[in-house]
Amino acid sequence: MVRTAWIALIFLFIAVTYLFVLNMKDAYKILPMDSKPFDQKEDITSDWLDYQDPSGRFKVKFPVIPQYAQDVMQKEVRRVYDMYVAETLDGTIFMITLITFSKLLESQEDLLRKVAQEMQSSDANNRLRALKSGLYKGALSSLDFVIENAATTIRTKAIFVEKTMIVLTQISRSPQDRGDEFKAFEDSFEIL
Repeated sequence: MVRTAWIALIFLFIAVTYLFVLNMKDAYKILPMDSKPFDQKEDITSDWLDYQDPSGRFKVKFPVIPQYAQDVMQKEVRRVYDMYVAETLDGTIFMITLITFSKLLESQEDLLRKVAQEMQSSDANNRLRALKSGLYKGALSSLDFVIENAATTIRTKAIFVEKTMIVLTQISRSPQDRGDEFKAFEDSFEIL
């Protein structure tokens, strides 16, 4: 009786293995044959959320719903900071900061460069990898820069609209190159 049970168990094992192998033989056929080659990129922001600033100053796509904070600093000039911050599961941060000045004591270009200098000097290990001034949408003063240290890469586009500096920032862990995500974030941004 025990011998018959063992033979039946072995036969059952062989039958299950045979069916498993038979079903796995054409398993690749379940893959869609019309899928894109690996080198083609789909729209990074396709599953991102459309977001419009409640005060109606801009709209953009964020990977998740952003958190909002406001701060006011009073020195020679009053500055109001409106910050919108979204963090992905991998720790990449997307941020828009609106800095509204009560009056401008310096040129817009000088203030844009000061933002880059302040961000670079915030950590002794930071180094400026790229700096390029230009015009946003052909009309507004802007400055693009990338700051790196051993832990993070900070990509930034700073734009001036009248008395408000708009700073788009992405902070990611350094080994990851997220330039394409920042470009998509930047391209989705629109001043209203």
